[in-house]
Amino acid sequence: MLGACVDRRVIRHYTGRVFATWVSLLTGVGSYDSQCGLKVIRSLAFAAIADNLRETRFVFDVELALLLLQGGFKIREVPINWREVPGSKVSLVKDSIRMFSGILRIRKRCGTAQGSSLMLKNNDSIWDSSRQNTTSYSRVADLSIEANSANKLQDVPSSS
Repeated sequence: MLGACVDRRVIRHYTGRVFATWVSLLTGVGSYDSQCGLKVIRSLAFAAIADNLRETRFVFDVELALLLLQGGFKIREVPINWREVPGSKVSLVKDSIRMFSGILRIRKRCGTAQGSSLMLKNNDSIWDSSRQNTTSYSRVADLSIEANSANKLQDVPSSS
């Protein structure tokens, strides 16, 4: 993603680009990198979709984004500095097959985001109908959802 310093192996970069392309084609979620481990979500938005989340592991992020978009919520990707850490347990072949299968499950169960997709750029703001004003994303988040190593969600209080 532009604006970020990313240090990773070339194979990981291209594998990520292929995955992002498949996600976009099959679900309509036009994210540059849906697999980033940190998601910041308004508690109201998460509460609206939480009961419909079924996936775990790598495709959880895709299902989360798709359900948010279908629910009319806006998504904005923010570039971060990231460095690949040696010793990854990801298997290029086995996990790629699992991830592709997961995308197909999500599409079958949830459909696509076509017509509901709104991916915002870094400096965009959103219209918050409950506050009747324009709100920057830096002030919107009141709940962060982070997937931990056990693939469970934990609440992380926001700093705003």
